[in-house]
Amino acid sequence: MIYPISNHCATNANSVRTQEPNPAFNANVSIGKIGRRFVAQTETPVPVAFDKKTLETIGVVSYGDTLKGQVTTAHPHYDQGSQFNYLLNFGRQSTYNVYTLPDGSSERRLLGSYRTDRPSYIHSFGLSHKYVVLGEFPLVVNPLSMLLRGKPFIANYTWEPQRGTRFSLVDRDTGEVRHAHTDEAWFGFHHVNSADRDGKVDFDMIVYPDAELSVVRDSRLECTLLKSISTLRR
Repeated sequence: MIYPISNHCATNANSVRTQEPNPAFNANVSIGKIGRRFVAQTETPVPVAFDKKTLETIGVVSYGDTLKGQVTTAHPHYDQGSQFNYLLNFGRQSTYNVYTLPDGSSERRLLGSYRTDRPSYIHSFGLSHKYVVLGEFPLVVNPLSMLLRGKPFIANYTWEPQRGTRFSLVDRDTGEVRHAHTDEAWFGFHHVNSADRDGKVDFDMIVYPDAELSVVRDSRLECTLLKSISTLRR
C-alpha cells in the first residue's frame, strides 16, 4: 500500500534547493546523561549538553576515552547502572565498537568489536540479559563513496537484498561476538523486545520488506512517503 504525499508537501519539497550555510549539530532525537551532564543525542557521537532548567544548550560534551567512530544510535539502552551503545568507525574494513558507559562517568568501556566490509544503517539495537543484538540490514554503504560523491549522508547507502540480513550478538560478559544470518532481506528502525530463552535469543522488530522510505525534511515541513507496510517479526 502506498501512502500518497500531500500536494502541499510536494510543492514545498520542490522548493528545497540548498542546505543551511552553517549547519549546527542536530542533537534532537533523544536525551541522556554523560557524567553529571544532561545531553541531547543524535546519530553522530556529538552529544550536546543542556541546562535542565532552562533547556539552553551548553555545548558538545567530550568523552574521556579514545574510542573511535563517526556513527552511533540515538537510542542507547540502560541496564544495571550502565548505558549500552555502539560506534561505527568507517574504514576500508569498518568496525562496530559496542561499549558501556557507567553511571556518573564520561569514559566509555569497550565491550566487544567486529569488522565488516559494508556497514549497515542501524537506527537502534536490542539488549537482552546476555547479549547486545545488532540487526544489520542490507541497506549498506561503501565508506569511500562518502568521500568521493559529495552526496548527503544517507544517499550514499544502497539497497542490496542479495546480502540478506545479519544479526550480530555481542556477549555482555565476555565480549564474544556471534553472528546469525537469514537470506530474507528486511529493513527496520526499532527493536521492540529482546529475551534469552533456552540458550537462544528471541527479539521482536518492526521491519519492512525493503528500504523504500522517502523522507523530506525542511524547517517548514516534515513529510514522509511510505511505500510499504511494516510488520512485527520475531
